[in-house]
Parts: sequence; C-alpha cells; structure tokens
Amino acid sequence: MEKSSVEVSGSPAPLFPEDGHFGTADQDFLAGGWLRGPVRYRGLSVAPRMDHPGNLLLKLRALFGRQSRAEVMAWLLAHEAGHPAEIARQIGYFRRSVQITLNELERSGHVRSLRKGREKHFSLLADEWRFLATWPMSQGPTFPAWVPWSEIFRLLEQLNALLNDVHLSASSPELQAIEWRRRLDYTLLGNSTLPVLFSLPINARGDEALMAHCDRFRQLLDHLGAGPNEEPASSAMPR
Repeated sequence: MEKSSVEVSGSPAPLFPEDGHFGTADQDFLAGGWLRGPVRYRGLSVAPRMDHPGNLLLKLRALFGRQSRAEVMAWLLAHEAGHPAEIARQIGYFRRSVQITLNELERSGHVRSLRKGREKHFSLLADEWRFLATWPMSQGPTFPAWVPWSEIFRLLEQLNALLNDVHLSASSPELQAIEWRRRLDYTLLGNSTLPVLFSLPINARGDEALMAHCDRFRQLLDHLGAGPNEEPASSAMPR
C-alpha cells in the first residue's frame, strides 16, 4: 500500500471521513497512513463462472498461469494476427516479454508466425481452441472481443484531469479545445476490436469540441456497457 503523505507528519487520515468514529483501527491500513475500522470478510465470494465468455481471461490464467501468456492467448483469440509490439502495447506488458512468450507458444505448433518485411506477425487458428468456448453460442461470437482497457482508463484519467483543471476551465473555449485535443489521444484505441470511429480525432473547435469529446466518451461507455446481442444505447455510434 502506498504511504500517505499525512503519515510522515504522524497523523493518519480517515479513509472514509463521512463515516465518523469507527472504533478500533485496522492495523494494515494504519500502517499505510489511513484510519478505518477492521476489515471483516463476509464470506460471500464464489468461484467465477467459467461458462461465461466474460471470464475467458480467468480461464486462460488457470491454464497458462498469471504471466503474460494468458493475455497473449486472449488477444490472439480475438484478432486475426498481430506483431509483438502491437500486442505488448494493448495488453500492457513489455515487448521483450511478449516476444519471448510468442516464440515459446510458436514451438507448440498451435501458434503460427508470418514475416511481413522486418516484422514477424503471429496468429492461431481459433477452431483449434474452440473447446475453450464452454458457453452457448447465443451469447455472442465464439471468443470475446479484446477491449483495450489500459488505453480506455488512460483516456478516462485524462478526461477527469481536464474536467477538474480549474485554471484551464477559466480559459477560452478555443484554448480549452486545443488542450483537450492534445491530451486526449484517441488513436490509442486504434487496431482494437472497437469500432474505428472511436479512434478518429475530433476536429471541432471551441464549445463544439468540448461537447464532441464528452459525446465520444458517452458513446464509448454505452458501447462497452451493451451486451453481446444488444445495440449500444447511443445509436449514433454503430457496433
């Protein structure tokens, strides 16, 4: 746990100030500079359902371990092919680690490679791995699409910072639009299974640009919240 800045001064801070008095302090949180009551587990946790497509990554981790191998396999099952740098960027691992993993998987004979210029692209035959799809086909495609969560969270963090930047909010709409465009790089969502419109830059100006950015995030969240057989709440952004 990251140390709180208040711990240095010797005064722990309440983790939930609105809760008021909480009795005995939890020692683990106290060591990190936070005050809260003891953590009591309710025993309600259950094993994940492996017959649900949304838990494919958990199934792959059970099979391949908790290193990059599970994410690499999940990515390959959702794409036709990809090179190590592209895969590493989208799954959040170092390129060297992904390169080694792909080379090892290739030796199994179930992952293939094709050299395109100086790049080596890897792929697999999804039919050979269909046994992993233990859910009804009515729940969508054989394997779930890869969602670039790390890039989405990065954009959401930037959006939150922009919305809470008091000095920027006091600037003209034109200046705000320039800063928003500079810090919100939608091309990070390119080469993913998301609709290509999500990765296009926003070229509007002034207030129109700010509204366009907010609409983009609203449509993105609508798209991510739609089920496999549902249309997003916002019909302006096709699946």
